[in-house]
Amino acid sequence: MNRFYCPSQRLDNPPQAADAAKSDVLSDGHEIPLPTDEVHHALRVLRLRDGDDVELFDGHGGVARGTLVIRGRAASVRLERTWREPVLRPTIDVAVALPKGPRADAMVAALSQAGVRTMMPLRVERTIVEPRDAKLDRFNRAAVESAKQCGRAHVMVVSTTRSLDEVLAEPHDLRLLTDPRGKSAVDAAALRAAEHVLILIGPEGGWTEAECDAADRAGCMRWSIGPHVMRVETAAPAAAAIARYLAGPEAL
Repeated sequence: MNRFYCPSQRLDNPPQAADAAKSDVLSDGHEIPLPTDEVHHALRVLRLRDGDDVELFDGHGGVARGTLVIRGRAASVRLERTWREPVLRPTIDVAVALPKGPRADAMVAALSQAGVRTMMPLRVERTIVEPRDAKLDRFNRAAVESAKQCGRAHVMVVSTTRSLDEVLAEPHDLRLLTDPRGKSAVDAAALRAAEHVLILIGPEGGWTEAECDAADRAGCMRWSIGPHVMRVETAAPAAAAIARYLAGPEAL
């Protein structure tokens, strides 16, 4: 089903029709306009027709299904059903030293597909790329497009660049540092018990000893995610996908 992003709408927990005028929550049978860029995508790119079934999501868990209503160059969706998708547990945040060029864009999409809550560009001693605001905006747009494609209801957030110390100070109850010298397995029980998981992916030149020591002091577990050294854009989504899998079906 074709999905469209409507961040300005609240799509979950619809009220009774009598209360609809008093609430910003939309009830079944209401029409909501598609944003201009989504209208272009629906009508010019996908060439959808009046009455086609579509799905909307607000990026924060609210989802709605309905039928497309086309009026000239504008389009709206007449709602039939709305609901809320829960946040995946545990939440997984990935702090990663970005690779160069389009490899980073592909990594953003893959992390979104793996169910990551937040991607944090990481500033460390051997950092190669520190994205400017325009690139961060592009990453966030890529996260939206990935959410549309992969079916997730909560859009992954790409944060501003953080230092290692800033990331380690955040409230995660399980911290995993990818390191070829680390353990080859993660305690699945620890993942299932965790609420907020942090995965740290180092730069192409690897972690420095000082950075590893800082991670050790913060309680990070060193984790080897495979027998071979992976490129950054491979290691980050691979680690996130493994962690999501080991957390078990109850997290899904």
